[in-house]
Amino acid sequence: MPSGLLIDLSYNAYHECVATTAAAAVRRGTSIIYDAAIPANQVFVSVDILESRSGSANVIEVRSTTRVKFPYRDYSLYTL
Repeated sequence: MPSGLLIDLSYNAYHECVATTAAAAVRRGTSIIYDAAIPANQVFVSVDILESRSGSANVIEVRSTTRVKFPYRDYSLYTL
């Protein structure tokens, strides 16, 4: 696993997850946050990997399967 910070809190500790993610995001040298949590339009969003790059961010969701399931939906089209 590349270096980064894991937000290791209970999934239902919404406020603590968001606060810890926000603190990590402004910390110098933290460009990858695992199990990050962010508020978006009054919705709690939890992502597998939040990667900060040059003033923007990449959200990476990790899924595992032994086969491709159809229809495949491309969630990269959605913006928070």
